[in-house]
Amino acid sequence: MSIESWELAELIAQMKRAGVKELEAQRGESSIRLSLGRHNRKMVGTRALELAGVERTDAATFVRAPAVGRFSNRHPLGEATTVGDHVQEGDLLGVIAIGPIFRPVIAPVAGRVIEQVCRSESDVEYGTTLYRIMASG
Repeated sequence: MSIESWELAELIAQMKRAGVKELEAQRGESSIRLSLGRHNRKMVGTRALELAGVERTDAATFVRAPAVGRFSNRHPLGEATTVGDHVQEGDLLGVIAIGPIFRPVIAPVAGRVIEQVCRSESDVEYGTTLYRIMASG
């Protein structure tokens, strides 16, 4: 399944107009899932964290860019994430802008943001370290 960015943007606009919160489509072995609104699903397990671009150490959890694009520490309609903020697992930390599309950067653990490694509005590569979070508990 091949989809252009403008087609994806149009599909998202249609979902918003129709009040559809989630859409999943599959063609052959390819599939796509779109979810609008707050990301409150929790991925668990080492593989899920690896796929989300997360590296854990004894001291902190490194949150890495899930895509290539322009990093921002806030969604255009939300508050900025800053050092010292307490976050819950699943909270939105920022976004990666890929043209007109925003890819969320989600907190993989509950804790305190101890470092924003990458400056907001910087171009990033896949896997660029964005934040360090000290897990609570």
